[in-house]
Amino acid sequence: MIQYKKMEEILNKIGYDFKGKINDLGQVKRSERRKLGEVFALDEHVKGMILVMLSNQRL
Repeated sequence: MIQYKKMEEILNKIGYDFKGKINDLGQVKRSERRKLGEVFALDEHVKGMILVMLSNQRL
C-alpha cells in the first residue's frame, strides 16, 4: 500500500490525472453495476478480462 501511495504522489507531482485515467477505463463503474445485478455481454467480459490480465503484469 505504501508503494501505491508513493506512486500516486509522484504522478500527482508531475500533473498526471491518475484517478481520472483509472475512471476513464470504466472498470470501477462496471464493477459497481455488476454488484447491483446487471448482466453484461460477452464482449464486455472479454474486455474486463484483458484489462485484468494487463494490470497484473509485473516487471
